[in-house]
Amino acid sequence: MTNHYKLYGSSDRWQVLKVGGDLPHYRLMLTWYDNLKTQTPGYWRMYTIKDLKETDNYLNFYTIQDKVYRCLKDVDYGTATFGEIFLMLELPKQEIPFEVMEWDTKWSEINWKIYETEGE
Repeated sequence: MTNHYKLYGSSDRWQVLKVGGDLPHYRLMLTWYDNLKTQTPGYWRMYTIKDLKETDNYLNFYTIQDKVYRCLKDVDYGTATFGEIFLMLELPKQEIPFEVMEWDTKWSEINWKIYETEGE
């Protein structure tokens, strides 16, 4: 990876979605609480992943927005309730097929650029 990526820390919770449709891809879903102690609902963001670099403690997800998000391995995987509601109610309305990847996925074995190879 080139050095033009901006490194960001992780969110309060993180998970990866495999998105289908005309242009299949993987998305990193990050959720933050407004107040982590009380788990007050906050906000979420999704970023299309184009690569991953793994270290002993972190998964560094590189996005098409030239950002890298550092997520702790096996820690805080999943989404906050408000993120789960979005996945259950809003994505189906938009008819976007998706699958939530399991926390124990072998991340380094994934072809993150599936959008380049589908249909070959």
